[in-house]
Amino acid sequence: MLPLGTLTVVTGVSGSGKSTLVHNVLYRALLAKRNSASIKEFCDRLEGDDQIKEVIIVDQSPVGRTPRSNPATYMKAFDAIRDVFAETPDAKRHGYSAGHFSFNVPGGRCETCQGDGTVTVEMQFLADVELICEECRGSDSNQAFLRCATTGKTSTTCWK
Repeated sequence: MLPLGTLTVVTGVSGSGKSTLVHNVLYRALLAKRNSASIKEFCDRLEGDDQIKEVIIVDQSPVGRTPRSNPATYMKAFDAIRDVFAETPDAKRHGYSAGHFSFNVPGGRCETCQGDGTVTVEMQFLADVELICEECRGSDSNQAFLRCATTGKTSTTCWK
């Protein structure tokens, strides 16, 4: 039984059937019932679906223009989060705007790794090696974000 009217998370180890449950059972059963089709192919019964207004599946593929986009950035929810960071005392003291807290654009992302969190070292006769970015330590964010978001300190080394 999955509760309605609350954020519900399906967790488990890799290969335990999370995606199969969500994509191939719940999602398909909800769509079938919405289309007045039989749900027997997916599950024995489905109750409470009348309380669900819309069915949207969010998979693991990137949303938006970059692989760094996520549901929060795509639905503009991260805009409010950036505004909160921009209102912190440290951000105001340093003159940081909401744009300084975006990991997808210049000025907000780590410019060393372009917001990827990793850098690729090309090996001439071997496979390329991907390393964690030394500048942002894999966080994908610039120093302004790291200073204001992690500890509130103003030192450039506070996140190390």
